[in-house]
Amino acid sequence: MARQAPPVAPTMEPAVRRVLTELEPGSPGGVPGPGPDGWTGRLRVDESDPFFYDHPLDHVPGMLLLEGMLRSAAHAADRGGVADTRRTDDGPHGPRHVAALELRLNRLCRPDPPARVEVAPVPGAAPGCYAVRVVQDGAEICGGTVLLGGARGTDPGPVAPGPAARGAARVPRPRTGRAADARLVHKRRPGAVLVGPLSPEGDGFRADLLAERDHHGSAVHPTTLLVECARQFATMAGHLVARVPLDWQFLLTTITVATPAPVPAAARLRLWSRHRAGAGRSRAIEVEVRAVDRAEPLGTVGFGVTMLPRRSYERLRASGRI
Repeated sequence: MARQAPPVAPTMEPAVRRVLTELEPGSPGGVPGPGPDGWTGRLRVDESDPFFYDHPLDHVPGMLLLEGMLRSAAHAADRGGVADTRRTDDGPHGPRHVAALELRLNRLCRPDPPARVEVAPVPGAAPGCYAVRVVQDGAEICGGTVLLGGARGTDPGPVAPGPAARGAARVPRPRTGRAADARLVHKRRPGAVLVGPLSPEGDGFRADLLAERDHHGSAVHPTTLLVECARQFATMAGHLVARVPLDWQFLLTTITVATPAPVPAAARLRLWSRHRAGAGRSRAIEVEVRAVDRAEPLGTVGFGVTMLPRRSYERLRASGRI
């Protein structure tokens, strides 16, 4: 007997609807997709959203692509009955802890035509491991894998239920203080800056994470928020450490995340990276997520970046090569 697709949930959490249309089982017609065990949905592009669109862009920001893929993976886990033994407060399609993430970004996503987000379990992998991708005009814009922590068989141990476990996966920024220069993190609004100024530390440099202002980022997936914080940190380091001119464009080519356990809700966090001299326009940077009162890193966020002068970027965009 052919496998019957699970019914589509009639509603989704508001945070999910913020970035996706209703997810449907399977794949869109004519596009190679995740198959009968997968889900697909259209990516919403709302250029009035202040988190994803601090300023006008000629492409869909990478953080919006990431948000759509993470929300889709959570939806697939919920609908597929993948248990989460760590969490007690995640509703349907709400944020689940992301233990590992590997993404490749092949080209920029245009605002039109609508792009689709696809997700499916990785065959033979542990429960909670999903292939994710964004497709536009039949071509893969970005894709990779995400491992949701807490799934049975991958979890190092449950978190005790009760208030202490609530919100454990959310990336906190309880520290307040002076924010970095918005230009250095490619933002315009001061409220969109989530990191403090860069400071030397050991053989590297660090910056504190700041408390959200005006609820900036409060509705996005905690891993999207962490990656955006690390992106701001890496961008600032590119200008101040690598001496890249302020008007150059930074194109992400890869994103990796490794956070084996949820970040403690009360942690005071900072980001740190080792100084590495380099040449050329393509760089790799690994950012450690550290708690102020803990020696070992809580996790890492890595980026592959190509840096382009403004005129080179504009020529490549006009040619359709990126």
